[in-house]
Amino acid sequence: MQHPQRLLLTILLLAWPLDTAGHSWSRLDRGVWALAQSRPYMAYLRGRDGGFCGGFLVAPGWVMTAAQCFSHRPLTVILGASDIQREEESWQELEVQRYHCHPKYRRREEGHDILLLELKSKAIVNDRVRPISFTYSRFPGGVTCSVAGWGNGASNAALCEANVTISKQRDCFTIYPGLADHVLCATSSSNGVPDESYTGSPLVCNNRAYGIYSYPYRQRMSFYTHINPYLPWINHVMKS
Repeated sequence: MQHPQRLLLTILLLAWPLDTAGHSWSRLDRGVWALAQSRPYMAYLRGRDGGFCGGFLVAPGWVMTAAQCFSHRPLTVILGASDIQREEESWQELEVQRYHCHPKYRRREEGHDILLLELKSKAIVNDRVRPISFTYSRFPGGVTCSVAGWGNGASNAALCEANVTISKQRDCFTIYPGLADHVLCATSSSNGVPDESYTGSPLVCNNRAYGIYSYPYRQRMSFYTHINPYLPWINHVMKS
């Protein structure tokens, strides 16, 4: 006969909901907790005003995020974090040298919600900190992608992730007739996920960055800046 404590542990482990497809180990109201090394490109952008955004490393000296995050400047970039309230040895804390906001950005609903952060020093690339590449493909409606972000509070300080389904562009315009150019929409199976705490984080499809989280709409829809149309501007800024 098993020891009572071992038997109880076995029962708890069997009952605990694992989501291996999402690289997670617990479900939250904002998505699921992400494994520490599953998204080494993720950046936490801490504003001096107390605000924050998500972002992602696209080169050792560059981070991409949403243009609306410019309002929280000056920003400090934290790489290699899984729980933003508990500093780890993997953390790299970097300052921003220059902010390159898209010149046509006015407000997030009008599109062009993209910002490049030029870092004062380059990130050290390792297993916890690594840039993500862009995808040049156009994904049709029905494709499942993912997005990650941090919450603002002691109970939601860990990096979370959620799966979303890309919507057909004509469906996006039907639901939101005033949708700006170069904006994607996607739906979630859970209400309120992803939420505002995902702002600036990458929409990832096939392990490549496809969009930038901009804002939620109603309960299950969210909008993203489509990165591909901005590649000429991105390349110009990063090479200048």
